[in-house]
Amino acid sequence: MNNVKIIKMKKNKDAPINVLLVDDDPDVLDVTIILLEKMGYMVASAKKSSDAINHMKKYNDAVDVVLTDFFMPDMNGLELASLIKKQGNNKPVILISGGSELINKERVNESGIAAIVQKPFSGIELDTAIKQVLEGEKRNNYEQGIAWTIIFKEWYWQGL
Repeated sequence: MNNVKIIKMKKNKDAPINVLLVDDDPDVLDVTIILLEKMGYMVASAKKSSDAINHMKKYNDAVDVVLTDFFMPDMNGLELASLIKKQGNNKPVILISGGSELINKERVNESGIAAIVQKPFSGIELDTAIKQVLEGEKRNNYEQGIAWTIIFKEWYWQGL
């Protein structure tokens, strides 16, 4: 059985941004897909990191950014990002985690993670992270990424 939801992805200058979303929790996956699609993103999803790797091998040119959960059973989000990088893919990877204090900052830097978004997250946070990494404002430093996420959440809740 194939665990990857495949969609037809097109690439031209007016095409929407194509996101590969990886999360083993079906509820989080479904809600995040809806959130991203409502913001205009095209989303392909995988429940396992190994399925995401296979998707990247087939559709690498169509994927603009990868969003991955950190805690997953077959390989964690850092391992997935490292494998994507080792395979020569230069797609930015955004790590989504509810336990970012448990993440080793050296491994984050080695894996090439472009940004970290903490759970729970809002659509605005995901949208901002995706746009910033695609515009080259990558958060390669773990501490900057976490600080940015926390600051953004404070602004969001204050209505700014």
